[in-house]
Amino acid sequence: MTVSLLIVDCLYKNSHSLKEKRRFINSLFSRLKKEFNVSVLEIDYQDLWQRSKLAICFINNSTDSSLKTQSSLLKFLENYPNLTILDHQYQKLY
Repeated sequence: MTVSLLIVDCLYKNSHSLKEKRRFINSLFSRLKKEFNVSVLEIDYQDLWQRSKLAICFINNSTDSSLKTQSSLLKFLENYPNLTILDHQYQKLY
């Protein structure tokens, strides 16, 4: 069993207010939870309109499947409309 954490620094291109950002983030969180069964939290930049840092936590049976999940998550986020990934960090916690 592996417990992994993916931290992603994001930029939202079309957000012009905190309300728009919150709506966008809630939609993104719902999709991530539905598609990948992960836990997601915004951990930084809550007061900025177009930027966010997300923590995505997931559990897999092996290191290989954890790396596949990480790759799939990054691919999903790269293709998500109006979202740009600025940086990401992957950590195997257990």
